[in-house]
Amino acid sequence: MSRYPHKLRARRGSAAIEFGLVLPILLAVFGAVIELSLYISTLHRVSRVARDSARVGSVIIEGPSPTGIDIKAAAESHALLALDGAGLPCDAGCTVTTDWDLGANGDWYFITVDVTYPYKGMTGFMPLLVNRGVQSRFAMVTQQQ
Repeated sequence: MSRYPHKLRARRGSAAIEFGLVLPILLAVFGAVIELSLYISTLHRVSRVARDSARVGSVIIEGPSPTGIDIKAAAESHALLALDGAGLPCDAGCTVTTDWDLGANGDWYFITVDVTYPYKGMTGFMPLLVNRGVQSRFAMVTQQQ
């Protein structure tokens, strides 16, 4: 037993006060880490959808005088299905746009897929991510020559 029991009680009290001061900071950092990891996961899924949709569109062959209509339709429909399959339903206001264009040299056609998904934060610690949403663009050369 200590010769000074009142000093032990004072130490316990100061530890409780220090814990109370540090706890909000730790919770804020923990919430921000969770929010950022969820955002990065959503970004990865949206990027993969854009890449896979551009690939699907790039392998469609329209024939001797391509117009790009079938290529763009295939890429857009794949993007909507892939978003739903990735757990990101498009009823939340996502947008999928495709562009099919002749390259700068005039030799190759390119398909570009843009996917924008509204990110809904879970913890609310990083409102900048929620306001920005998740965007991904991917371009690929098609097989039209």
